[in-house]
Amino acid sequence: MVEVRLSALQSLGVPQISKGNDFITAEHIIKLMKTTDAASITAGAKLALSQANKAMTKTTTRKGRHIGPPEKGRTEYMDFGTLFTAIAEIRKEKVFAELDFEYSDIVKADKNANAMPEIIERNWESTVCLKSGEPTLVGATQDKDTAAFLIVTANIKE
Repeated sequence: MVEVRLSALQSLGVPQISKGNDFITAEHIIKLMKTTDAASITAGAKLALSQANKAMTKTTTRKGRHIGPPEKGRTEYMDFGTLFTAIAEIRKEKVFAELDFEYSDIVKADKNANAMPEIIERNWESTVCLKSGEPTLVGATQDKDTAAFLIVTANIKE
C-alpha cells in the first residue's frame, strides 16, 4: 500500500482517482515513488501460493492505553496492522486471484489518556486478473490531502 500527497500527483500531471476519463495506473505511482518523497510505502505483504490454494499473512501490533484514574484505571488494548489473504489460479501466464487486504493504524493519539485515538482503516477486496511481473493497481482511496493505493504484482515460477 502506497500513500501519496495529492499535490504531488497534480504537480506531475497524474490524474486524481476521481477525475474524468483519465485514470491513474500502478506505473504512475511507481514513477512518483522514484522521483519524489511525496509517496511512501505504508504497508506491504508477500505471499507464495501454489495452484488454487489460499494463503494469508498477518502482522499486528497490540497497542494499549490506560483508561481511568492512575491508581484504579485499566488498560485497553487494540490490534493494528496488515492482513493480506489471497486465493490464486494460474492460467496461461496470468494469475486470477481473489484478494483481501486490510490495514489499520493510529493516525493521531490524543494527549488525554481516556480519549479514543484517531484510527485509520483501509480495506480492499477484489477479484483480479494479473499478468506475471506487471504491477497492477487494485484499489485506491482518497481524502482531502492524500490518496492510498493498493498495488499488487504476481510472479509465476515454473
